[in-house]
Amino acid sequence: MLGISELRQTKVFQEFYEEGMQKEGVTLILRQLTRRVGELSSEKQAQISELSVAQLEELGEALLDFEGLADLENWLGQLRQMGEQVLQRLSRQLGQEVDQWEPDVLAQVQGLSLSQLEALTETLLELTEMAALVDWLQAQAAENRDLE
Repeated sequence: MLGISELRQTKVFQEFYEEGMQKEGVTLILRQLTRRVGELSSEKQAQISELSVAQLEELGEALLDFEGLADLENWLGQLRQMGEQVLQRLSRQLGQEVDQWEPDVLAQVQGLSLSQLEALTETLLELTEMAALVDWLQAQAAENRDLE
């Protein structure tokens, strides 16, 4: 029988926990954004609902400086643009098209926050194999769990 600490290490538990945190984070961030910049379109709400926990955490900090909807749109645009640039550079660096990646690896990269994307950009030249990218992503996930 698994103890609590062993249970928390299972992939099922971690995915369940992450999903719950993401849903709570979306609800909180949407409420904060509505108070800060006004009502959001259903399109913007859907866009925010797709963000990872790490991205929601950074948005939660960034929105404190927002003065209007344009600031939110700029932040989301910056996240999208940086994510696309990192994926293109990784694809070239690893010599493998993004559509050939394992879905889990692609989802993890797409869920990185702006600061994580910046850190990945700095590490990019060291990543010459997919295994190195997977190791880097696992280290990021472990670091995030340690912060919780």
